[in-house]
Amino acid sequence: MTVYIDVLFVINFVVNYVLLLITGKIMRREKSYVRLVTAAIIGALYACFMFFPQIKFLYGCAFKIIASFLLILIAYGAKNAVLTVKTALVFYLSSFLFGGVTLALFYFTDAGLKYGGALNNGIFYFELPWKILFFSCLVAYIAMKTGFAIYKRDKNLSYRRIRVEICRNSADLNALVDTGNLLIDPITNSPVVVAELESVKKLLPGALIEVFREKKENDLETVSEAVKNTDFERRIRMIPFTSLGAENGIMLGFKPDSITVGKSVVSNVCIGICARPLSNGHSYNALISPEALHIPSANQNSFNF
Repeated sequence: MTVYIDVLFVINFVVNYVLLLITGKIMRREKSYVRLVTAAIIGALYACFMFFPQIKFLYGCAFKIIASFLLILIAYGAKNAVLTVKTALVFYLSSFLFGGVTLALFYFTDAGLKYGGALNNGIFYFELPWKILFFSCLVAYIAMKTGFAIYKRDKNLSYRRIRVEICRNSADLNALVDTGNLLIDPITNSPVVVAELESVKKLLPGALIEVFREKKENDLETVSEAVKNTDFERRIRMIPFTSLGAENGIMLGFKPDSITVGKSVVSNVCIGICARPLSNGHSYNALISPEALHIPSANQNSFNF
């Protein structure tokens, strides 16, 4: 197969530039187009060295790693070692993903038969139309951006296993620590843990469950009648909240004996009952406020569903 050095240079320049740009966007690094172009040119020149067998040592594993870090340092500078290593790892992931997308196009289409490819000294040469090259870069960028967004979202989520105890009965919940849950009980000024009805149903009197079935949980007279002459009569709470679509909402709740979070037992807390699921994926069934975990938080009656 005939290899054209100008085509090899241009393709590697474009790919290097796009991958460095993707890396910078994902890592939110401050970018300079001059530095990006310079790094992409050096990376493209490195690829062209495959034509010089006398310097084959440049294509050893160690030197390739050094070359990758060199491109990162040229493109984004050296603020600190940890950030540089993280940026290099993202650069590798972007490169692997781009290579995988390109090979997939070769495999699932007739591009491989039509355009062919060659591998020499670890450098893959192929004569691809610009549209395939652009599509590979675009897919790699979208996939990386989406993957890191999901990773950061999940990383920022914090869950706690909690146990709600009342009258010697208990219910175990998987609670999301939600900084948007700033609900407080107006009577005791206690933080509120919002729980799905299904998760605490076994702790509630049958008459109160029936109130939820009839969707009358905001009717104080109906609720009072349902818990009359029961232990829940002194425990029941009507908790005001604001959220999207409900500026002056009322949430029915109750005062448990205590909740256990890890090894800590908390008694000054209320449970707010939500009649609908809190999580689409059922990954949690309660929202615990930071105050319930003794984490400093603003004292406002707001709640984000």
